[in-house]
Amino acid sequence: MPPRKRQQPTEPEAETEHKSTRAKTSPAEPATTATATLPVSPAKGRKGKAATGSAKSKEGGGGGGGKQKAPAAAAPAVAKSSSSSSSATATSAVATASSAPLARNGSVNGGGTKSPPETPLRTFFNVYRDEGTDVIGPAGVEKLCTDLAIAPDDVAVLVLAWRLNCATMGSITWDEWSSGLTGLKCDNVTALRAKLTALRGSMSDKQVAREIHRYAFKYILSIEGNEQRKCIERDSAVQMLAVILGPASPGAWKLLPEFTEFLLQSSAKVINRDQWDSIFEFAQSVSNDLSTYDETAAWPVLLDDFVEWVKTNKKL
Repeated sequence: MPPRKRQQPTEPEAETEHKSTRAKTSPAEPATTATATLPVSPAKGRKGKAATGSAKSKEGGGGGGGKQKAPAAAAPAVAKSSSSSSSATATSAVATASSAPLARNGSVNGGGTKSPPETPLRTFFNVYRDEGTDVIGPAGVEKLCTDLAIAPDDVAVLVLAWRLNCATMGSITWDEWSSGLTGLKCDNVTALRAKLTALRGSMSDKQVAREIHRYAFKYILSIEGNEQRKCIERDSAVQMLAVILGPASPGAWKLLPEFTEFLLQSSAKVINRDQWDSIFEFAQSVSNDLSTYDETAAWPVLLDDFVEWVKTNKKL
């Protein structure tokens, strides 16, 4: 790669500088109940024509009233209603949805939407889900870890979240659970516990480990609330690196203790996506004595500084 030194970015939002460039629903009648409590954002309705019968009334011809447009209304996310449904029916459906407990994934328990069938997988899910929702929250995830006899920071937990394609750390929706565990062929805690060794072993595959490492960055962003900045906090990065590259992981990096010490005393307060990805590549491709480190390669400045810090402090 063509050499070109870069300076450390001064704004957290900035991407790491490189030495070189790297490779409706159908419209319903107006509802009298407020829609603010609907379980999902109302979809934009299609434009509809008001039923007018004939262009002009045969009786009382033009006396004071023009054509009145029928206002479009967003349909509630409950059952579909045909275009011929009465206003009373639509209003009743909205009232039913508004008074039911709202599920975090947008489903409604107790009105309008049918609950998933009670299969062994669903029964397994119900053990951990938050009451009144279709989501397993942090407390449920912790209970699952207890039942699996593993610590929450076990790399198997991260791999499982990746296999389930969980969008938010500490949270598992029914759809994520159903799709992921069906793929793993697990519908009870005993079957899932038997998969833990294989889940950890996934980190021995460099390509799989790379994908999980990349997933972990987005996973952290999901709870930090700074997706727009595209950076994760330094402390969060340190904790996640201990899971992915720590001694308990098949992909352990011998220099992780030195890198952690360097990172915590550095001026870097956040880690951006490019830095995060490069840390994994550095750990995989550079020898532990740094003899294969190429200073002309396109590593982020953060890693160049790490090598210089190691040599200066004679950490090797």
